[in-house]
Amino acid sequence: MRPGNQSSEPERPVAPTPDEARSAAGVAVGVGDEHATSAVEDGSMSSVLTHKSKQGGKFRVAYAILGTLATLAVVAFAILLVRGGPADAPLWSTFQPTAEGLGTAEEVAAFVESRYVFEDGTPMVSVSADWLTLQDAPIEYVSIERPDSNGRTDELLLPVTSTVKFGLCGDGEQCSITRGAASPERLRYLSRASLELALHTFQYMPEVESVVAYLPPPVGTQPTWALFFQRDDFAWALDVPLSELMALTPPQSPALIVPAEATLIDELTTPIQFRYSFYETNLDETVLGLSSDTPG
Repeated sequence: MRPGNQSSEPERPVAPTPDEARSAAGVAVGVGDEHATSAVEDGSMSSVLTHKSKQGGKFRVAYAILGTLATLAVVAFAILLVRGGPADAPLWSTFQPTAEGLGTAEEVAAFVESRYVFEDGTPMVSVSADWLTLQDAPIEYVSIERPDSNGRTDELLLPVTSTVKFGLCGDGEQCSITRGAASPERLRYLSRASLELALHTFQYMPEVESVVAYLPPPVGTQPTWALFFQRDDFAWALDVPLSELMALTPPQSPALIVPAEATLIDELTTPIQFRYSFYETNLDETVLGLSSDTPG
């Protein structure tokens, strides 16, 4: 099967450095994904939902870099309007889906799949799209856990409203990629693809609040990693043309991502890379559990 189914705010944590990114998820992710049911854990894990924070802490998936980039995005958009006005403003993307509902996400998946390729033009992964479910059963919650700087584990429990899942699947067992070797560069390349998937979905499916992108595992291992995008954290990127954020055409090799763009991709995607699993509450509600290895 294809990958897995779908107050006062605290200060926003600072995003990890690129080096921390690689230690948290980089080399480990071979970057294909079948998201097998072996990731489903038994009901004993339902105790996680008996509290919202294991040590009384609170956690929100957000990070300081977005505040800075949001300001830059507003400035760029203002310049755009002054120069040409709304009538002359370029399209947000050269890609314009024609379907409605889930068909839009499927068009986005096919578009992005065709853009991230090996040097011979073969797609590095196939990309599937669906609503967030597990074996066609609905997922009611997303639970995000991350240790804080004091060694405590904080949890954010989110009800699932409108969430699209994308599965990035290689040609090997468990959706691993058999060509080439797992590397931080290849992780970044597929993180860039995942960022495109999320942004196009948010732009053309206004009803979607979040996107899960399941990443491929290294050969011989189980799928482990996913990216979790929330609309509120990326709304700023929908107000300016996509070309203001990244090159319109992806590089033809992971090694060819220019340094400035590599830094940006790491800053935007590293804080939202999580190990994932599925479990049920004592009320038989299915939860997508996301956990981070490093403090947020």
